[in-house]
Amino acid sequence: MDAINNRTRKRKASTSEAQPVPELPDEIVVEILVRLPVKSLVRCTSVCKAWQAVVSDPVFIRAHLRSSASRCEQDPAFLITPITFDRLDPGETTPRTFSSRISFYQWQQCATNGGKAARFKHAKDFAGEFNRFCYFAHCDGLVLALTDTKLYLFNPATRDAITLPDSERNERNGARGCHCAGLGRDPRTGKYKVVQAFFLAIYAGFLTNVHLVGMEVLTVGGDGVWRETMTRPPYPVWNWQTGIHIKGFMYWRIDDYHNEGPVPRGLLRLSLADEKFSVTGLPESLDPALHYSFSL
Repeated sequence: MDAINNRTRKRKASTSEAQPVPELPDEIVVEILVRLPVKSLVRCTSVCKAWQAVVSDPVFIRAHLRSSASRCEQDPAFLITPITFDRLDPGETTPRTFSSRISFYQWQQCATNGGKAARFKHAKDFAGEFNRFCYFAHCDGLVLALTDTKLYLFNPATRDAITLPDSERNERNGARGCHCAGLGRDPRTGKYKVVQAFFLAIYAGFLTNVHLVGMEVLTVGGDGVWRETMTRPPYPVWNWQTGIHIKGFMYWRIDDYHNEGPVPRGLLRLSLADEKFSVTGLPESLDPALHYSFSL
């Protein structure tokens, strides 16, 4: 009887011992992480230093972007930012008091019932920091909000929002403020850049004021300092305009009204890799009479 009890105790002790968890190869871990949504990836950075290093690696970030883009092609979604107003003042036919609360909703087709749904993603109230804003810029899930006083950068997936540093060259809330900016990714380094224009000089011309414009760049995640591009734009760009980013290049409409001489019929283009300017011609099919009617 004692021998049976001893065997039973040994069996219980052996089964209660914790079995070692087999470790997955690093390649398998990366393949799993690259398929996760951004919100889950943020949580994974708190698991261990090794996973944090993987998620923060630029090579992994680019692989995750490609994977996300592939999924979006199969199940496309839109990011919506509604325009809201605080109130309607007496005598106003159109509200002018824009709300300083910025909200994001993700809209996509529902696979279950064929309907449509908009899910709340993120919102932040800036408590009256701005009164006007321009079209938002976006790149790989990041959103740049252009206002009359500040530039804000959002990541709706992680619910992060930062206010970009002020520029010493561009007083956005001053009389000579230039409200022209854009967001894009440098294909050479994989880093994101915010580009904004500023007025070098404004002087009286023959028919109207002439604008001399410069451009400056801030690298997201860098030293937080605006630096002027090595070369200056050959032509001014229209104020209150959001730059459009396409495959490493940023585009703006050329301001032919505030230039001293004739300008080409095209778009000003900036390469985010070498930060050099050029002009992309407009298609011949575009009616010249509609030159002031189209927008990017």
